[in-house]
Amino acid sequence: MTIFDKIGEGVKSFTEKASDVVEASKIAAKINAEKNVITALKTQIGELVFSQHQEGKISDPDLLALCQKITDSQATINKFEEDIVNIKKETPKETKKNVCKYCGAEVKENAKFCLECGSKLEGCDEEPCEEVKAQEDKQCPSCNEKLDKEAKFCPNCGYHFEEKEIL
Repeated sequence: MTIFDKIGEGVKSFTEKASDVVEASKIAAKINAEKNVITALKTQIGELVFSQHQEGKISDPDLLALCQKITDSQATINKFEEDIVNIKKETPKETKKNVCKYCGAEVKENAKFCLECGSKLEGCDEEPCEEVKAQEDKQCPSCNEKLDKEAKFCPNCGYHFEEKEIL
């Protein structure tokens, strides 16, 4: 066997191993996709069971206990949200600003979307905020709204700026 034959066998062996690794990666991706399907279905089952609990259709003690934990957690969340509202009422404000209930960032009074996390804000109307209109530093490519230069999301339409657009 010549040196070229040995090299040829080594290349063939390497190619087969690389092919096996690629195939295994494809299968692993399929497994993860199926796991995601299962997770989504479990979530749907949970939502269905909880809605049936709210309608009084659940009698299984284990399910009732879990549903009660959800109800208790929702009550705790509501209490925390009330605490935030009370803190905001007690805090003197130079300019009227609100806080995003999802990430806690300050948002301008008439913003429809949070500049930090992009969440749609509750109670927004259709007229853009005057404070946002006054900014000349940046313009949303989706709705042409004038924005702060640091904005990650447009408060009017929710457009998400990519990192290269933010800088």
